[in-house]
Amino acid sequence: MRAVATGAVALETGAATRAPVPTAERHAAAADALGVEEHDVTLLAANDFYRVYSENGSGRVAVVDELGVVPVAEDARRIFAGTGSVRAR
Repeated sequence: MRAVATGAVALETGAATRAPVPTAERHAAAADALGVEEHDVTLLAANDFYRVYSENGSGRVAVVDELGVVPVAEDARRIFAGTGSVRAR
């Protein structure tokens, strides 16, 4: 699985008027999406819009947006996280 965050966050009904949720609520949303307890979820990567969590040791990941919505929750064979630079071509 490759998750690349570019462009605008997908809008769901009422999303434009909602405020970002606290970090703890995003963590809870990831645990719920993965079907595990909150203490079994680890934050792997984060930016201003998304947080990527993993169920410890299993390869299952959940991506949570700033509104607490989970657009991705599935198995991942490998997880790479880092920052990149924009290169003009």
